[in-house]
Amino acid sequence: MEPNRSTDLARRSSQELRPVTDESTRELLSDLVQESKQIIREEGRLLRVEAERLKSEGIEIVEEARRRAEEDFRLAKRELIASAKKSARAGGVIAGGGVLAHAGFYLLLAAIVAGLASVLPLWASALIVGVVACAVGGILIRGGATRLKAVELTPRTTIQHIEEDTKWMNEKIHALRSRVRASA
Repeated sequence: MEPNRSTDLARRSSQELRPVTDESTRELLSDLVQESKQIIREEGRLLRVEAERLKSEGIEIVEEARRRAEEDFRLAKRELIASAKKSARAGGVIAGGGVLAHAGFYLLLAAIVAGLASVLPLWASALIVGVVACAVGGILIRGGATRLKAVELTPRTTIQHIEEDTKWMNEKIHALRSRVRASA
């Protein structure tokens, strides 16, 4: 049967520990204790300095992320305003075309009425003007609709900046975590 290891170890260590009686050994032990305390104090100071540096770096990352977010919001605002202006112009063209087409429709109705009332050139002139007004109105509506479809409403540049900022932030956080783990 194997002897109890903890009892055996305790018995050996109590036999090996003897009071220090030699003066030079006491001085060496005292110097060793002092040096150990100094090393511990220095390590504590270095850890505090490193913690402060990491804290400062974390604050810088947060500030940079805030600055980038504000910049992205300003960019998005500019892009959306530009898109809204393009849309408004296209809408104005559509509205103009709609007004002319509407007037043309009424002229066509007037021409039909005049044509049925008498067989005189009055209706022919009204018909010609109505057809031309409708054609121009239709062309304007089609052109405005084409322009409206071409307007990019998605703020692509802003999305790209946000994706880049997200990647940057993730890299910074990863690097900071790595340094914290390395210093622990």
